[in-house]
Amino acid sequence: MSPRLVLLGGFSADYASALRRALPRHNGWEPRAVPDAIAVVAALAIPPAPVFVVLDAAALGSANLPALCRAVRRAAPPPAAVRIEVLLPALSPAAVRAAYAAGADECRAGPVSAATLALFVLAKAPPPDEAASDGFLFDPATGVARVGGSPLSLTPTELRLLRELVSRPGTVLSRKELLLASLGAEAGSVQPRAIDSAVAGLRAKLGPAGWRLETAWGRGYRWNASARPPLGARLVRRRARVAGSGVLAIVLALLAVRAFRPVPPPVLPSSPPSDPVARALLDAFETPNPPAVDVARPKTEEDDDFSAFSTG
Repeated sequence: MSPRLVLLGGFSADYASALRRALPRHNGWEPRAVPDAIAVVAALAIPPAPVFVVLDAAALGSANLPALCRAVRRAAPPPAAVRIEVLLPALSPAAVRAAYAAGADECRAGPVSAATLALFVLAKAPPPDEAASDGFLFDPATGVARVGGSPLSLTPTELRLLRELVSRPGTVLSRKELLLASLGAEAGSVQPRAIDSAVAGLRAKLGPAGWRLETAWGRGYRWNASARPPLGARLVRRRARVAGSGVLAIVLALLAVRAFRPVPPPVLPSSPPSDPVARALLDAFETPNPPAVDVARPKTEEDDDFSAFSTG
């Protein structure tokens, strides 16, 4: 197995030795510490390409981060995977935004111990000799993109958009930059938000590789050249599967309750009413050809007196 280089920018040799002791030996880890930004660029020119890079912003200088991240991406181009972690003296919003814009995959507050960094390396570094899990391949020269061995049918705009994103992995590209790259001279007459629909169409065509086209909220889009989806994307898919299983379990439980629900007892007819008028009405409605029933109440002496008075 080829050595798996962990490049430590702005660290001492003693720190690299402590990290080597904290990492498992059988996986071929090779921590290499360099003191400054110039040494980082020089180390990238010596094979093998690193799989994990830690840049200490306090030791290297925050202004050097963009150039260093670009150099790291060029040293390990797609489909090779490299993880860039930046240690910041303080996780202020401005410093974090600048680090992500420079091309960092994750920012952490530094300094960190060698044992803690070993946990980060084991959790985030790509597995050894592992190809991209989604099978994404792209040849910029021919413009042929494949996912799982199947070629993608891309429009000219989508092809130019994909070429621009893949050529600058890990770098956040604004909507205006992507419009200019995909539409050229016509970009001036188009609103920057129009690129969102093109990105959505490209992400849909990428299918299982759509997680590579990441959204940097409020800034634009960037291409993830890692060999496997980030932890956040895997957790989202896992939660979606768990949520779907939970909904199915609820539906099945409701169906089971409905199937085994006890049948209510039949409503027995009540006894016939004792009132002769009510019994006569009930018999008249229940018989198919009801006889003529006189349900008038008997006359009283008061009725006779009233009829005599009204006719007299």
